[in-house]
Amino acid sequence: NFVLLTDYITAGISSITSGGCMTKFYFSLTSYAMTITGVAATITLNGGTGADTINGAAGTAAEIISGGGGADSITGASGSATEFDFASGANLALATVVGGTATTDFIDITAAATDITDASFAHVTGVEKLTLTGATTAILGTNAATAGIATVVGGAGAETITSTQTALNVNLATAHSTSLTTGAATANYTVTGDPLTTAI
Repeated sequence: NFVLLTDYITAGISSITSGGCMTKFYFSLTSYAMTITGVAATITLNGGTGADTINGAAGTAAEIISGGGGADSITGASGSATEFDFASGANLALATVVGGTATTDFIDITAAATDITDASFAHVTGVEKLTLTGATTAILGTNAATAGIATVVGGAGAETITSTQTALNVNLATAHSTSLTTGAATANYTVTGDPLTTAI
């Protein structure tokens, strides 16, 4: 079930409580602030193209949040894992992302991207994992480490991952090869899955 929030926004409503039957919420306007509290089911929050404020901190169920590509302010659930969806490194760089209290929050790059740099994570805190899609290039460093990124999960494509973090877990898909370059001690890196084309 889903609800389009245009009518709620027009009426000036800025907070919605879901009893579990409505689990997907979509903004059709370009910018708005919305707080949603969920009870039992996973909630999907999709913002518009403008600077949305999406606050899911009061949620107790898992949340999937996509700001829509604007300069968004996004806060994850306090009671369960939150998935933050971005189509590119550029979209991620525009947003301010605050993870919830769960230790399994993650950023999902939903399309193959070549613009994921350490600067993309400058406004991210409390997110533990990055998942990639397709043939993606990602550069991770101080900002990614400060954001909390400790694990990278590869997608079904050949990724190029460069990391200067002091430690990282890399979990790769089995249908492709991946290049991983690191400037840190290799003993602090754990790689599982597909063989690397470039050894650490």
